[in-house]
Amino acid sequence: MGEFDYLKNIDIQKKIDKYTKKYKGKKVVIYGAGKLSDYIFQNYDLSKLNIVAVADKNQKLVYLL
Repeated sequence: MGEFDYLKNIDIQKKIDKYTKKYKGKKVVIYGAGKLSDYIFQNYDLSKLNIVAVADKNQKLVYLL
């Protein structure tokens, strides 16, 4: 079992789609730039969210899109 396999069990894409509708037309900042968010960015469709930045308490991980 992989490190983030539990995301499939909680149907994370369905939750992402729900947030996409909720925040349609708005700028979105994601908090957390670690391994989990990196995995989500690489494996799930976030293209309909207008993500403008990723914030983190570790300043080395903060970036603008």
